[in-house]
Amino acid sequence: MKYLSLSKYSELIVCLLLLAGISCMLTMGIIWGLPTADRVNLVLARAEQTDTTFREMIQAREALFTGSKSFVTANSLMESTKALLEQLHERTWLVKNSVENRVLFLSLARSYIVRTFEPDATNILNAFSCIDPSIFDFFPDTFVYGLVFIFVYGAALAILSLLQLVTLVGDFGYYLTHNSELAVVYLSFRWICFYVNVLCAGAVYFISRLFFPKRLSLWAALFYLLMPSTLITTLVIKPHVLGSLFVLGMFYFCLHAINGKGKGTALFTASLLLGLAVGTVYVNVVFIVPLIIAGLYCVRQDKTPVISRASIPTWSIVTLPFAFVTVITGIYFFIYPNVFVEEVATAGRFYQLSGIKALGGSLVHFFRILDLYFGAPLVIVAMIGSIAWKKMRLFWAVCMAVIVILAIKFNEGPTSIRFYLPLVPLVIINALYVVQRVIERRGRLIGLAVLSLLMVYPASISLSEALHFKNDATEHATRLEAGRWINANIPRDSVIGLDTLPSNFRTPPFKFLNYSLAIGVTLNDLLETNIDIDYIIDTDIQACGPYAFNFPEKIKMIREFKHGSFLQRILSNKRIYGIADPTIRIYKMNASNQ
Repeated sequence: MKYLSLSKYSELIVCLLLLAGISCMLTMGIIWGLPTADRVNLVLARAEQTDTTFREMIQAREALFTGSKSFVTANSLMESTKALLEQLHERTWLVKNSVENRVLFLSLARSYIVRTFEPDATNILNAFSCIDPSIFDFFPDTFVYGLVFIFVYGAALAILSLLQLVTLVGDFGYYLTHNSELAVVYLSFRWICFYVNVLCAGAVYFISRLFFPKRLSLWAALFYLLMPSTLITTLVIKPHVLGSLFVLGMFYFCLHAINGKGKGTALFTASLLLGLAVGTVYVNVVFIVPLIIAGLYCVRQDKTPVISRASIPTWSIVTLPFAFVTVITGIYFFIYPNVFVEEVATAGRFYQLSGIKALGGSLVHFFRILDLYFGAPLVIVAMIGSIAWKKMRLFWAVCMAVIVILAIKFNEGPTSIRFYLPLVPLVIINALYVVQRVIERRGRLIGLAVLSLLMVYPASISLSEALHFKNDATEHATRLEAGRWINANIPRDSVIGLDTLPSNFRTPPFKFLNYSLAIGVTLNDLLETNIDIDYIIDTDIQACGPYAFNFPEKIKMIREFKHGSFLQRILSNKRIYGIADPTIRIYKMNASNQ
């Protein structure tokens, strides 16, 4: 039977053209937010760009990381600079433009020189810098990124360095004056993420081939590349996409075992891959549940009791490779247990659930973003497929339940899309099961129409997001334009209100050394504070900007920096990754209403 077959070669040509177009979309804004000379000039006057200034910046950075086998990369500048500001005990802080605060202002400027607009990208380099092979110290001083992720990306970067495609220097201060070379390092990470996502699409193809014909499986892989999660994890450097590749590999071999194809080898490989997945992102340990379910299938196929001497070989194959790889890749759990506990406790504060009310809110938000990530039609069709697929119903139900629980627990906002990655191919494959049934009963043209409708919605969200990244990859990025305007139009020594200490992913780059900063400003603070504030900078990062509502009459918006195509305006309520291409507004206190 032919599935979506237009002719012998025409469908292959269509798929290749689609693959080329999708690849262009995925890499459309790949240079967004990288360090540039323009940003250096925005945060430091040319007269300040001296060896003395850069030496002060290096010394300030070294002070942050001195004596650290502790939670460094996640706390980073924020916690450290708070310790420097002993006078800031009230909710609203005034950081004066003064000699005493010069170190702080230089630290803020340094962040804009060497960091991207993505919050965590530099943390990976910090982790690499903590590794010293000459003394066999491979601990990256952090548990946020698993050793597998660190070593895979580190090896890739080392190869690029040997090929002289990137410049790796142990002295981080080098990049303060060569930030264009640091930008190439970040760009390399993003290209690695792109190719890992292509490998994930390949994994989706091979999983689909266990159930569908070649051509329908090829559409499944293309569908995966079209999803918003693929776009964002290509352009945002996180370990979850590599972890997802290992999880998908585990699914593939679990399904091989369930289908009775080389059960022992398949379960052994699946167990190894799960160990690598956990060594990349620790929360992937929850996928031990689907692996155990696959083991149960195999035990039942052998017609042996689940708990018996006869089933010991199967359970050994399921557990021992996983345990061995997990211990090897998590060896520093045992060497630095206090650091691990401290880091997990600190990171866990972002994801705490307290009580039924909080759980209910998380569930509501979870179902809302299912529509955002996949589109309600795709989710509904996938649910129908998972129920109708009798042979695979139990395995799909367990896999989806594990991922849903994981996603709800780690549901801190729109960027939690990275925790949903293994759910993406499962949704696609279950939806394609329905498409397959439609083809068998209604014909290939009807099936193609259903598939196209399912793909259009998430693809349009991906394209809209890609345009935001593209906007943030030019000299006309809203942050850069806002920074130029601030430097040119806000008088020196003015007090500028911000909701938090300036961060490169949230606050426009401007010459901090020229101004005083009012930190922690909210609307209530504006009504109650004794601090005399002249201007306020507001961003809509993650739609949680503190000033995105009506202001008292004495506050007037004087400039807005915003992009938006026709498609983006249509999908404005479907924004996922608000860090890219934010809208920035500048308000003036006690401004005339004229």
